[in-house]
Amino acid sequence: MTSRVATLDRIGIPDERLFALPPQQLHHFALDATASWHPRLSELIHHADPYSFFSVAIRAGERVEPWQSGRVTLLGDAVHTMPPTGGIGAGTALQDAACLAAELLAADRGERH
Repeated sequence: MTSRVATLDRIGIPDERLFALPPQQLHHFALDATASWHPRLSELIHHADPYSFFSVAIRAGERVEPWQSGRVTLLGDAVHTMPPTGGIGAGTALQDAACLAAELLAADRGERH
């Protein structure tokens, strides 16, 4: 999967300038960035309201070392400090949900404390 995150290396525009662009210029920027996409996809951007475009900063937390488990469980965004790009957040959440369900079931059966 190819990420479409607009990094400085990718687009050549520093954040200060990108976040100062008016919606119409962001619309043109999106049209240029997607010009080589399948025509049906780029057409969606072409027909979008030019005044509805805005820049969004996406940040990710640093990976931390695992810690000793306790009686508190973090769910959702509290534990998944990652950007919503590349589809990794949803997959990680589903894996964690399956792991949590297995651990709760094991605890209920007396196999875990």
